[in-house]
Formats: sequence, structure tokens, C-alpha cells
Amino acid sequence: MRTRAAVLGLVGLMLVMALAAPRPSAVTAASTRTWTGNGTTNNWSDAGNWNTGVPVAGDSLLFPSVASRKANTNDLPLTLFASVTFTGGGYHIQGGGFDITSLENMPTSGSNVIDVAIGGAGTVTETSGKLTLSASNTYSLGTAINGGVLLITDDSALGSGAGAAFVADGATLQMSGGIDIGLQRVNLEGDGVDGMGALQSLSGTNRAGNVLLGGAVTIGVGNSILVISNGLQQAGPGAALTLVGGGKLQVDGSNSFNGPLSVEEGNLTWNSATPSGASVDHFGLLRGTGAVGGIAVTGGKVWPGSGSAPGILTSAGGVQFLGGVFRVDLDGAVPGSEYGQLAAGGLTLNPLATLLEVDLGFTPAVGQVFTIVNNAAGAVQGTFMGLPEGAVFGEGGYALQVSYKGGDGNDVTLKVLRLVAADLELTISASPSPVAAGDTLAYTISVRNDGPDTAVSPRISMGTPLGTTYQSAIVPDGWSCSMPSPGPSVVCTGSSIASGGSVTISLLFKVASSATGAITGTAGVISNTNDPFSADNSDTEVTPVGAGGGKPFRRVVMSVAKD
Repeated sequence: MRTRAAVLGLVGLMLVMALAAPRPSAVTAASTRTWTGNGTTNNWSDAGNWNTGVPVAGDSLLFPSVASRKANTNDLPLTLFASVTFTGGGYHIQGGGFDITSLENMPTSGSNVIDVAIGGAGTVTETSGKLTLSASNTYSLGTAINGGVLLITDDSALGSGAGAAFVADGATLQMSGGIDIGLQRVNLEGDGVDGMGALQSLSGTNRAGNVLLGGAVTIGVGNSILVISNGLQQAGPGAALTLVGGGKLQVDGSNSFNGPLSVEEGNLTWNSATPSGASVDHFGLLRGTGAVGGIAVTGGKVWPGSGSAPGILTSAGGVQFLGGVFRVDLDGAVPGSEYGQLAAGGLTLNPLATLLEVDLGFTPAVGQVFTIVNNAAGAVQGTFMGLPEGAVFGEGGYALQVSYKGGDGNDVTLKVLRLVAADLELTISASPSPVAAGDTLAYTISVRNDGPDTAVSPRISMGTPLGTTYQSAIVPDGWSCSMPSPGPSVVCTGSSIASGGSVTISLLFKVASSATGAITGTAGVISNTNDPFSADNSDTEVTPVGAGGGKPFRRVVMSVAKD
């Protein structure tokens, strides 16, 4: 049996041990802190903004769908959080950076923006909704875009270069603002959100140097340019690239991708080699100075060259135009460096639907020949629409002749024949003559084109005769007349007048009731085609004012007519 002193000593020892033991309130186990926004400021250091007080290192942060102050500021010292999770949308995080083990964006709807630097040995996962990363981040274990959209607007938004970005089928990585992610690898799969691209370029000129295609992949480029240099690769057989969006995708340098290319929308400038072939759809444009295995055009455009410079685009296989346009720039005498050329392993043209578009940007010599298609296999099948063998057409003030048997016998060539010329002659007459004051005076204006070429965009103009008011015009189909402000001339325009052709229009003017003496009307004609003899391009008619019904009083020719 213990004595009273022994009992008291034992109780004292137990009390001392109890006092020495750590109290429950001093335990620092990691917690999950949920943002409420119920504080008096927007700061993370405001305990009222969190359900269980200010976060500390090791905590997990949760940003729910229902909360206040969704635009808030991290004013804490740099802290490593176990996880940061967004289950709600509408958040905009500003202030200082933080480190992570993981960060996940998974709102049921809406978007979130993180404007602060994210560091640490962690990963960022985009699961749903939209997340924007706009800072220079250093997190090192990569980025997983499993769903939704991740928008980056900084060169280092995807973290350190050691961590790759993986874009799953149905998800999208967007680039905006003219950023360059360098050699950071981006693995792409699928068509992206709504089929608009697993990788999208939204604005500015964005650059990437290590893009891996894991199958059939769509890239979308909006009102911007995306440049991939020396780094377009594929994960294995079955890789293919489709361009949509209407912007420009430029692929430069040495790349290992060898799958097919499809240009549904926009400008694909291919300055590389190895693809098995390219197809160009109705809203697509294939440019470049590289090489492909073959080209099939259903309605778009093929245009050798890159940027503002011409070049040689090579197709090892055949080139087939079921429709669409082939365009070449003629800026000098040397193929490639000065004028565009398509090097083809065979050429088929649909004469009912394939157009030739030529841009002559220098002064060529008469007799100069351009080989616009260097065809290495067999005779050319078909012709360009409206341009049979030996056809002559005008471009840049010159008459060019096309041949599908040029060069070594099976190339497409253009030969400069001469300056384009259309000799227009105008005559004018008036009725009635004399014309009574207050009556209507009708001018008949006839224009004839003595050639040898078509007059393009002819324009007939006539000043309103003094003492009259313009009323109306009678014109053939394809022509129209108006009195542009401030006047007083009437201008009539048409699309063209063929060589040997003519056009006649009538202009009606109301004679003032106070008119006396004679009324003088003058008309002239010009066109966008050179006129080697312009002396007969105008004419004047003088009509006396009298009782009406008489013969012309006098006819004044402004210049001597051509014999």
C-alpha cells in the first residue's frame, strides 16, 4: 500500500509530464484551406477569406464555384502548397508567385486566369473549362491538358523546359501574343475542342520548336502566324497534319514528320521536306519552298514561294488540279529567287475549273520566257481554264502567251509577246437638234475597241452640259452609270470591251426652260489597258436651242481622228 507522500509524488510527476507534452493546438498538420472571399480585403493573408485561416506551407488550396472576391491577390511569402485546385470559374489570381506539387483546373464551367509565377517540382493539369497562364513559370514536372483549354501568353508559361506538355484528344493548347516556347516539347493528339485544333495560335506570331504528332492531329491558326522550326515530329505510323482556322502555319527547316498534309483552311507555308503528300481544299492555300510527295487540289490555291518572296515548291509525285488556282509571282528572270516555279512529277489540270493567276512585278523583256511548271514526267494533261495551248492574255501591261509544251517539251511556260494595247475610239451625237428649251436632250455615245487587246475596266465620262440637268442613262448589261459627288460629271463603267467590240450608251439631260443659244456636250473614255493612240478618246457635240426637231447645228471633234 502506497503512502500519501508516494501518491502525491506520482501525481506531481504525471502533472509535470502532462505540462511537458505538446498541446493539440500546437499541431501543424497540413490542412485544406477553402477560399470563401468573406474577408475585408482581396488578400490571401486575410484570414477571413479562408474557411480555416491563412494557408501555410504544405496546405492544399481549394477555390470553389461559390465564393466572393474571385479576383484576389497572393500577398504571402513564397510558399510550397501540396495542391491548388480550381473547381469553380471566374478566378483571377494576381500578386506574388507560389510553388506547387500539383495544380489542377477543373471547373464545371467558366475560365480562370493565373497571372503569378508557378514554381516547384510539380505539375499543372487542365481538366475542364479554361485556364490562362500568363506568367513566366518554373514548375518542372510538365503539363497535362486532358480536357478543356489551356491558354499560354508567356514564353515560359509551360514551366521549365524539362517538362513536356501533353495535349489529349479533345483538349486544346492555345498560344497568343507572339510568344516563343523554344524547344519545350508539345505532344499533340486529336482535333482539339470543337475540332478547331489540338494546338491553336490566336494572335501575333507564335513559335515552337519541338512538336510531336501522336496520330492524326489538327492545328488551328486564327488571325495570326504559327512557326514550327526544325521540330515537327511524329510518334509513329499514322501521323497526319490538318490545318484549319484561316491563319498561317509555317514549317521551316529539317523535320522528321513524313505523314500527309491537309490544308482545309488557311495558309500552310511548307519550307521543309519529307511529307507523303498534300491536299488543298476549297479554302486552303499551299505555299512554300519545300518538298512534298504529291499534291491534290480540289478548290484551293497553290502558290510557290514564302512570305513576299517567290520560290520553288517541289512535288516528287504528280500534281493534280481538280479545281482551284495556281499562282506565280514574276519578279525577275531567275526561277526560284526571282520568279515562282512548281517542280512536279507530272501535272494534270481540269480545264473547266483550274485558274492561272499571274502577278507581274517587274518590267520584262519582250521575248522573255518563264518556266512556271518544270514538269519531270510525261505530257501535261489538260489546260488552265480559258487558256488553251498558245493562248494570249494580258498581265501587268504585257501580253503573255502560255504553252504546255515548253522547255524540254512538257513544261508550262509563259512568253512575253508585247505590251498590251487597246485602241479606243469614242463618238458622240445628240438628239433632237435643235432642242427646245425645257425638252430632253439625248446623247448617244459609242466606243469601239480597235485592239489588239481587250480594254479592261473601261470608263466613259461626260460633264453635265451647261444649261441642263442629268436625268438618267440607258446602258447595256454589265454597265452602270452614276454621278459621283460632288459632280458634275456622269461616269459609266463596265468590265471590259473585247478587241473589235463596241459599246453604246445613252445619257439623257433636261434642258433648262431659260436656255438659249447652244448646248455643248463632251464625253471621253479611258481604260486600265494602255491606249497607244488616245487622240480619238473624246468627242464634243454642239446642239442649238431652238424650236426642236432640226438637224445638228455643229459637230466639233476635239482632235484629228486616226486614219
